[in-house]
Amino acid sequence: MNHGGDIYGAAVELDLSVSLNPYPVPEVIGKALEESLKHLREYPDTEQRTLRKALAEAEGVDVSEIFAGNGASELISAAVGVAAPERVVLAEPGFYGYRHALGQLKDCHTGTVSCEGPEALAEALKAAVEESGLLCISDPWNPWGENLPEELLAEILEKAAGMGRYVLLDESFYLLSGKAEMKRDTAGLIRRYPGLFIIRSLTKLFAMPGIRMGYVISSADSIRNIRRRLPEWNLSVPAMYVMEAAAGVMKEGSFVRKSLEYIGNEREFLTEELKKRGFAVNDSDTVYLSFRGPGSLYGDMLGRKVLIRQIEGVDGDAYYRIGVKKHDENLRFLGILDEVI
Repeated sequence: MNHGGDIYGAAVELDLSVSLNPYPVPEVIGKALEESLKHLREYPDTEQRTLRKALAEAEGVDVSEIFAGNGASELISAAVGVAAPERVVLAEPGFYGYRHALGQLKDCHTGTVSCEGPEALAEALKAAVEESGLLCISDPWNPWGENLPEELLAEILEKAAGMGRYVLLDESFYLLSGKAEMKRDTAGLIRRYPGLFIIRSLTKLFAMPGIRMGYVISSADSIRNIRRRLPEWNLSVPAMYVMEAAAGVMKEGSFVRKSLEYIGNEREFLTEELKKRGFAVNDSDTVYLSFRGPGSLYGDMLGRKVLIRQIEGVDGDAYYRIGVKKHDENLRFLGILDEVI
């Protein structure tokens, strides 16, 4: 599934192809951005000292086990470079960014295993770990939107570790999912599984895709190896200021709780409205949902200046993914959808 947000090639007035937190961003984030503009004549700190300290405190890991990047995509590419697998089997449909990162490797064969719907995902991932030097997983699974059961994740990590495999655990939407308030022992995970890369995005949580913000949690050795594959200055000053403020917001917790409540209500509303219109909607735990619809829907909606996301890699029916938006935007989408169908 390709990236969303391509509003440049066509006239788009309502973009549901991107999935960003619709809940109002805390004032402290805007103030941090404003403050950063006073420091544009300064070079960013290549060691990310204050930022890494803030992120480490928010995540409960050591400073040596975390590093920030220019969005999750940069860190996915760096982790792929560290793992340098000769073969990877991807569960499809899935996030396009893994294939893009793997394409940068000179000698890596990429295969696929089909999972036509969330119910087939567990078996697809178990099959993929057998054949992959690096297993690429997202939690919640993109594009279906459901969180991975913790017991399944534990089984896969144990299996991968026993076979000497690397695991890229993409949690770009984790903080916008049902697991966000779960007390996971992240430090314990990366110390138990040294081949594990956990990658998270702040771009989605704080709805600022124009400021690329991500971070990776892994063993200290892996972090050192990842840094060797990044530019010397991989973050801008505005990104560092905003991410440091974001770390404090995450640690405090109320913004995440309020966001999840708002998203849950709007997701339930959208799900029920789509079902009323005859669409088969997949269960979701996050800020997007997927559904089956007529093959012409993407083009019909774009013709009305509404951008949705078509899921590739599924045979037969057409599947789509849409972001959960503010209530008025969701109503607007449904109104245009009614015109189409």
